[in-house]
Amino acid sequence: MVHRMYLVGSELRVEIAYGDVLAFITPNGIVKDLSFGDAYWFAHKALEASQKLAHSAEACPERTRGVEIRSWAAAGSWREYSVKTTDYAGTPGR
Repeated sequence: MVHRMYLVGSELRVEIAYGDVLAFITPNGIVKDLSFGDAYWFAHKALEASQKLAHSAEACPERTRGVEIRSWAAAGSWREYSVKTTDYAGTPGR
């Protein structure tokens, strides 16, 4: 669920509620940057501790491989691409 969104230059900054996730979207609709904050990783560790996740936060595929994004293109087809994620601490100005 989107908590807040606003323009930063020509990009849209999107803050995702309850997940401590921040995304920057270019004017053509491409997710350029996807950052996870501390609350996201604390929740991940809690799920690890309760054995609801079988991997550690450090080895999380969202952290190591990125996130697959799927969006509808103007040409009438789906486009898929991967976005490497960062942590807020590693994202200047976020």
